[in-house]
Amino acid sequence: MTVYKEPELLLIVDSPLAGIVLGFQISKVKVHCLNSKLGKYDKGIVVARNESSIPRNYAAAAPEHEKARLMDLSKLPNLISVYRFIRIEPMIGIVMTVLTTSILPIETISELSPAYIIGVLKVLVPMILMQIYNVGINQLYDIDIDKANKPYLPLASGELSIAAGRSITVTCATLVCCYCLSIAMGLMSRSPPLLASILTIFVVGGAYSIDVSSLNLWKNNTYLTSLVVTTMAVFSHQLAIFLHLQKYVLGKPMLLKKSIIFATAFMCICIPGTTFFKDVPDVDGDRANGTMTLSVKWGKENVFKLVLGMLMVAYGGAVVVGTTLPRLLNRIVVVMGHSIIASILLFHAQKLDLSDNHATESFYLLLWMLKSVQGFLLPFFC
Repeated sequence: MTVYKEPELLLIVDSPLAGIVLGFQISKVKVHCLNSKLGKYDKGIVVARNESSIPRNYAAAAPEHEKARLMDLSKLPNLISVYRFIRIEPMIGIVMTVLTTSILPIETISELSPAYIIGVLKVLVPMILMQIYNVGINQLYDIDIDKANKPYLPLASGELSIAAGRSITVTCATLVCCYCLSIAMGLMSRSPPLLASILTIFVVGGAYSIDVSSLNLWKNNTYLTSLVVTTMAVFSHQLAIFLHLQKYVLGKPMLLKKSIIFATAFMCICIPGTTFFKDVPDVDGDRANGTMTLSVKWGKENVFKLVLGMLMVAYGGAVVVGTTLPRLLNRIVVVMGHSIIASILLFHAQKLDLSDNHATESFYLLLWMLKSVQGFLLPFFC
């Protein structure tokens, strides 16, 4: 492991992306990225002064531009906390889903125009804002549970104040509401599918997270949680976006292609299975808080077997469907692609230690990553 040292500072962050962000703000500082599993760096950022090269009264004696730089450095933990608050992994999943779905309505290369790319970006921006809203509101109402299950999250650990988390969430929600209003008034595209998609995420995602006694049933029931996530993933993140791009960006009549029909069927199996596994790393905290998830009721091992079985049915079914495709190239790509994804899934499943919460959480992220990669195979279902 190589460690970079500078006379002024040693800066350590737990993510390559955070390092890139910081790199634009800091000069003469080397960024060393560490695996987040290293416990002593789990807080996200450590700034250590090299006492041998900096006098104790350096800040007082430093020139004005150096004082400004030191003041900026004092704000860096807040920047990292915000980065950790928005949960970059789910956001990448949303971006991948929108991009792979945007390929499906295209039939000729000429349709991939700058106007179409701008149309895709107009979908991507509110989806990212909605993801931040959902992640934020979930953390705001789950602080006590997260202290047991995910103590590394910025609100649960105290790195980020509740007021700051609330401000980020409200800002994203306000921007999305303005976006929906512009659609409804015809200032954008007057697209019912896109409007329905955003409002579904806003209402369903908010109702799932907000701490209201009549809605707490959602979180305590794994099946309802799975239904919420599947609804948003299948309808809001895929089907509605496909119809919007097809009709209101490309100007074609609404028509469900084989690829989107298969994608919908695949997601209806894959997403519930992945969602069932979500609570496996959180069994101890959920049991302590009285949240009777499927993992608490059935045990980690049984839920893991159920999830693995559902996902293998999904990927195996994709292989079977792939053998019926008319074009040879499409058959090869679909069959080989899904076989490789299934092999990767089985390889990691055999090595998984369910007693290790870090390992189970990493496996959960792997399931979403494999689903995102699978999206690039959808255009070949024709």
